[in-house]
Amino acid sequence: MPPDPLPDFGSDRLPGESFHRACATVREMGRVVEVPFHGGSALFLTHNEDVVGAFRDNERFPAGAHYEIVI
Repeated sequence: MPPDPLPDFGSDRLPGESFHRACATVREMGRVVEVPFHGGSALFLTHNEDVVGAFRDNERFPAGAHYEIVI
């Protein structure tokens, strides 16, 4: 049975345990998972070393589009 659809991590309200359950589901799906984000999609990195690598690689993982949403 496929997992329930993932929430939109940019716009859905995910209080407390709802957020933790959604994150656990994503972690079970892999190290880097495309997730719904503000009506589009974003990469959800589930391992610290992948996050560190992404922050160091602005060419492959530019943050500009996200900054336009949150600022």
